[in-house]
Amino acid sequence: MQNSLLADDNASVRETLGKVLASEQYAVSFAATGRAVASKFVTSVPDLAVLDWSSSSPMFHAGMSLSASPSGTKSRSRNHKQQDKL
Repeated sequence: MQNSLLADDNASVRETLGKVLASEQYAVSFAATGRAVASKFVTSVPDLAVLDWSSSSPMFHAGMSLSASPSGTKSRSRNHKQQDKL
């Protein structure tokens, strides 16, 4: 079973998407704040991370911090890889 991190400040979104991920055989951990996301990435990098990515959300800022960290994650998103090629 693969591990996932589901981060959203809206509890109903976390609950609904958590059920979907669990039905796809993911072990789901949850975060409601950007700080909680960063804390979870420090202890363990999930196989899948789903973040609330609106620019006004604290999740956006946590995700940007994680993607900027050279040792913060095992892999980078497709968009970052494409930008690196430019």
